[in-house]
Amino acid sequence: MPDNHANRKITGLWVSPEEASNLYQRFTAWGVQENLEWIKVHSLSEAIDYWLGKIKLSESQVVELIVIEQTTSDEFEPAEADEFLAAVQACQVVVIYGPWCEGDGRTRNIWPPALRCPQVWADRWIQQILDALRNRDIALPWTASREEVMRWILPKTCTSHAMNTAGWKVLSPDAIWRESMQLLLTPANGKLQNCAEKEASKNIWLVDADAWICQQTSDSRSISARATFKEYAALLAGELLAESTEVVALTAWHDDSTRQYLFNQGADRVVSKLAFPLNTSLAIRQS
Repeated sequence: MPDNHANRKITGLWVSPEEASNLYQRFTAWGVQENLEWIKVHSLSEAIDYWLGKIKLSESQVVELIVIEQTTSDEFEPAEADEFLAAVQACQVVVIYGPWCEGDGRTRNIWPPALRCPQVWADRWIQQILDALRNRDIALPWTASREEVMRWILPKTCTSHAMNTAGWKVLSPDAIWRESMQLLLTPANGKLQNCAEKEASKNIWLVDADAWICQQTSDSRSISARATFKEYAALLAGELLAESTEVVALTAWHDDSTRQYLFNQGADRVVSKLAFPLNTSLAIRQS
């Protein structure tokens, strides 16, 4: 029986048919810091054998976590996944899916929603599982709905407009979009945190420009419809805009005329919403 020490060592299986997985290599280095030891396996059946004890581990090792790296939608057959899930019901399981699997969950339902983790959330997701295994957090049940998954993964993410520790503030009337962006900007994203630390003295407001653009092109009589973009950002923030604050406009309309219009209305930078999640810091710094 494993002890409940706050930072006890945990053994996990990493399932990937790729011999040289960049994601696995990154999480191997990350695991050293988190006292997490990975065993690389190449198939779900091999993972089952480890879990059932058919492949022996040292006496000090107990598999408590299985991470499956899925790179394409048809990588696993439904029957194969069902057999795996039936065999490892007492284990913590995460299926990290890459960009080619974004449609899964809508067009394919091989894995329960509570096990499906987008690659951008993987660090935070696995960290919360480790905390649950070490009795520092609650585990997510396999039967959790998508809404319950979001409540589980987002609790430590501020849902207000408050500035986070990295100096970023997300401003939008759309609460779901705002919370999603705040999750992308969480300090768990190491590259973004390092980038922000280098410019710790600068505050950055990331503003959803689309709602403001729609107000400008409608007959709305609201105060924000008559405001410049920077004034609109200050209204959302509920505070005056400091001279040192950089206002970044995020928009789905990333054509030249929209960009120029936002610049004329006070935006310091204009970034495409579609490009933003792919490389957060690069999208802002080089736009």
